[in-house]
Amino acid sequence: MRRFHLFETVDLNWWPQVLRDGATDWLRFMIDSHKNFNLMAPKLRDTLNKMGTSQIIDLCAGGAGPWLTLETELAKTGEVQILLSDFFPNEKAFRYTLEQSGGRIRFHPERVDAMNVPSSLKGVRTIISALHHFHPEQVQAILADAVNTRQAIVVIEGSDHRLRGSLFMLTMPLFMLLLMPFVKPFRWPRLFFTYLVPILPMVGLWDGTVSMLRTYTPEELREIIGRIPAQETFSWDINTQAIPGSPIGITYLIGTPNSTVS
Repeated sequence: MRRFHLFETVDLNWWPQVLRDGATDWLRFMIDSHKNFNLMAPKLRDTLNKMGTSQIIDLCAGGAGPWLTLETELAKTGEVQILLSDFFPNEKAFRYTLEQSGGRIRFHPERVDAMNVPSSLKGVRTIISALHHFHPEQVQAILADAVNTRQAIVVIEGSDHRLRGSLFMLTMPLFMLLLMPFVKPFRWPRLFFTYLVPILPMVGLWDGTVSMLRTYTPEELREIIGRIPAQETFSWDINTQAIPGSPIGITYLIGTPNSTVS
């Protein structure tokens, strides 16, 4: 599989939490602003209905991703419960999301490994704008864990074109300089590392570009699934979703267990 897999700062164990939180807070702000992931609400609702559940276990949640807007969109068509989790929990962002949602979006306070999800966390698993952080063998392990535990999984990536996405990321530092004061909850360290010591704009450019370069294509995802034992016991929907008015779309993968297994 030919793909770039450079590091992102948020992947580094030693990266300071204050900078990690600043980056994930910014990502949540941008996602909530453009609301593109709301386009996936019908497919998420269909997956919940197929599984007979209202529970979503969001893995690799970062700064809480798109859930403040996506949960509202999903709630229009039925009950939904969101539980945020991450290997590096951004607890301040999670608590902010809990408060802003009126308690409808909860969080798991302990580390959760997407390749070995605790058996107590049952529901439709989601990974939004985060699968590209993992190497192919790790992606295989994430999907295999869903297959082995017969838990549905929905993966949504914020790009369907590496080059176009990378070109767009060249504008990220400018957007961060213009909009960082509007990111909530307000934090002085985030402004310090944006304007006085501009680490976050550089991180935004680097991490954003790398994330686009290593985004998985539908063909690559199908190749990975082909290596998973018992993958035929699941139904797989892998495709792209156009975003109206944007040159960049969404790549998604949905895996649901078949009702009967021979």
